[in-house]
Amino acid sequence: MENRFNTIAGWVLGSGMVALALSSLSYRYFEAGKTHAPEKPGYAIEGRRR
Repeated sequence: MENRFNTIAGWVLGSGMVALALSSLSYRYFEAGKTHAPEKPGYAIEGRRR
C-alpha cells in the first residue's frame, strides 16, 4: 500500500516539476515579460493600390 502511494506521489511531484519547467521555458521563449512597445503599432500590408 505504501509503495503504491509513494509511486503516485512521485509521479504527481514529477509532473508538477515538468509543468513548472515548461512554463518557465515558454515564458522566456515568447518573451512574455517584455515591456517595450513598438514605435508604430501594426505593419504595412503590401498589395494593389487603387
